[in-house]
Amino acid sequence: MIRNCLSCGISQFVLVLGHRADEIKQFIDKTFRGIRVTYVINERYRDTNTGYSLMLAAPAIGAAEFIKFDADVVFDVKILCQLVDIDQPNVLCIDRDIALEDEEVKVITDDDMQVLEVGKDVDPKLALGESIGIEKISAKTGPLLFAELAKMMENYANLQDYCEAAYARLAGQGVVFRVLDITGLN
Repeated sequence: MIRNCLSCGISQFVLVLGHRADEIKQFIDKTFRGIRVTYVINERYRDTNTGYSLMLAAPAIGAAEFIKFDADVVFDVKILCQLVDIDQPNVLCIDRDIALEDEEVKVITDDDMQVLEVGKDVDPKLALGESIGIEKISAKTGPLLFAELAKMMENYANLQDYCEAAYARLAGQGVVFRVLDITGLN
């Protein structure tokens, strides 16, 4: 991921770590000397999910535009370069060539590719595709997203929620998210 980011001109990183955090920090510091990395530790990584982890990154990100990656995504660098270049403020990368079942984060859009619904509980028959776990969030939307995540995490039942649950809530409040179709790219 870091190599792909560097090749697309991204040079500042916020890494939210949990399991094996010390080993990951050592690897990053040794392998990528000279890049700007802020480490955020999720001490509760065993009982939380991506929504909680992203919420913890709020102070490090502030009101800057950012690209969020799920830690388990391996991707063609072309996807990231297209996302960086797209002239839209809030964008979810989706793949239409995936068999949609319960595990996938599914996305429903309108004809203009604006996100109407996103989440694991979305009806697969209505979904355009799967959100692959790479998103661009604008400087304007970031603070709204972090506030929504903080509100969600006040309820213990939401600790296992994915980031996309907050995107869905914001979309329901009128925040516009669009999709970048990366179908055909690895």
